Parts: sequence; structure tokens; C-alpha cells
Amino acid sequence: MEPQNPVPASPVAVLEGPSALFSSAWKAYKTNWKLLSGLFLLPVVLNFIGLLLNLARNPVLSVLSFLFSLGFMVFLIAAEAGAINALSRIETEPGAVLSWGGQFRTGFHYFWSVVLISIISGLVLFGSTALFVIPGFILMVYVGLAVFARVIDDKKAITAFTECYSLVKGRWWKVLGRILYLILAFIGVAIVVAIITYLIALVFRTGPQSPIASALFTIVYDVIYLVLIPLAFAYHFKLYQSLKATRLPAVAVGAFRKWVIAFIVIGAVAVVLIPVFGSIAFVSLMSARSNAYMNLQQQAYVQQQMNLQQQTNAQQQQDSQQQPVNVQPQ
Repeated sequence: MEPQNPVPASPVAVLEGPSALFSSAWKAYKTNWKLLSGLFLLPVVLNFIGLLLNLARNPVLSVLSFLFSLGFMVFLIAAEAGAINALSRIETEPGAVLSWGGQFRTGFHYFWSVVLISIISGLVLFGSTALFVIPGFILMVYVGLAVFARVIDDKKAITAFTECYSLVKGRWWKVLGRILYLILAFIGVAIVVAIITYLIALVFRTGPQSPIASALFTIVYDVIYLVLIPLAFAYHFKLYQSLKATRLPAVAVGAFRKWVIAFIVIGAVAVVLIPVFGSIAFVSLMSARSNAYMNLQQQAYVQQQMNLQQQTNAQQQQDSQQQPVNVQPQ
């Protein structure tokens, strides 16, 4: 009987490093930059118009500025979901023909789901930080990719959060390091851009707060935004895919789900109670100030009356001393 060759052990999948993730994300962006940057072009234009209208300091134009800003938020959410879907289809459907209109339609299909996930994320983070700061910071890493779980894997509401937890479980510090890598890289770019735009403003002899400088800064940052934001989504998409490829088997998510629900309740209660207590505190403060003012007014009035009485008594005493005494003849 011939000896059997040992079966080589399959290599253990390792989470990609930050440099590899960035290189892969840059390659994906460079190949599809027209589609990805084009999705964010409309929100950027709406935001730029809104900022220009706001510089006019006109009430009517301020209303228009608000409407453009609202449009910016709506189309930004759709663009984000559309970009995530586009990145997924580019990788899973080679040769697929994607367009801005088609991806915006896909983005609006996920619009309310993304809004719901954003609300849940806000409540969870608010509820956790309302008690302690550290749990909120930990949860930011665990649930930061919930939108990707919704758009790519069709995980809805809280299930998207438990899916992210199961992916990050056991690699929290590694995921945090990869997120900080991108943040620090973007901060470096922002510093360089700020210095360049400031120097340009000095060349044109305009102050940093002037309308011309503000418009210039907005244009430069919007152009950079059209590159960095799609690149950031590509980076997080590659991170999400790498986490899926290296996930731990059979991660229990029941306890985490209960914590998420508890933090949602705490966050919702805090959102309701903080304005209530704030209003009560404001009314109490105003009432205390009003009472203090009334007391001061009353004290001033009493003191004024006492001064008048003293003056009257002093005048009467002076008059009595100056009155001649009538002597009766004997």
C-alpha cells in the first residue's frame, strides 16, 4: 500500500493591512473614477450653491440656501448607497454597465433604510455615551460598517449591526488601526490643502473670512471631496470584504443585540428628556432671575420710601427748632 501524501493545511486568511486596503481601494477608484466621483458631483454642486446663497445674507436667499442644503443631504445619502452598490457590483459582476442614473435609482431604493440605520446608529452612540464615553467609542468601531451590511448583504435594521459585530469580533484593535490609518491620511491631505488655499487667498490679498476666500476654499475643498469621499467608500468597502473573508466562525451576537436595543432605548429617552430638562432648567433660571429682579426692585422701593420718611422727619424736626417761642406776659 502506497503511503498517502499529507494534505497541506489551507492557509489561514489574514485581514488585509491598511496599505494593501488603500492600494486596492485606489485601484478600484482609479478604474471607475468617473462613475464614483460623478455620483457625488450633484450633492457637491447643491452644497456649493447653498453656501453661495447663504453668503448673500438675504432672508429670501437664506430660505433657498436651506432648500439646497436639504437637497444636498438627500442626494448625498442616495449617492453613498449608490456608490456602495456600485463597488459591490464592479467586484461581483465583471463587465456590468453602470450609470449615474441607475446607481441613483438604486441609492434611493435604499434611502430610507440608510436613514433608519443612521438614526439607530445615532441613538446607540448617544445612549452609550450618555452613560459612559468608552462604550460609545467601542461601539463606533463595531457598527461603523452597518450601511455596507445593509446595501451589500441586505441586512436590515438591527441585523445590520449584529452582522458588523460578528465581522469585527476578535479584530477590534486591527479594525480601529485601519480606520485611523485612513483618517490620519485624510487629515494630512486636509492640512496641505488648507495651507495652499490660505496662500492663494494671500496672493489675492483677501482675508480668510472674506466672501472671495470662502468661495475659494469651498471650491477647492469640493474638488478634493470628489476624490477623497469615493476613495474612502472604496477603502471601507475593501475593509468590509476583507472582514467577511476572514470572519470568525459561529460568533454569538445575542448579547450584543440586547445591548444595542438597550442603548437605543436609553438614547431615545435621553433625546426626549434632555430637551425637557433643558426647558425646565431654562424656565427655572429665567424665573429665578425674574424673582431676583423683582426682589431688587422691591428692596429699592422700600429703601426709597425709608429715605423719603427720614427726610420728612428731619425736615419736621428742623422746622420745629426754627419756630419762635411765644412768651405770655405776666
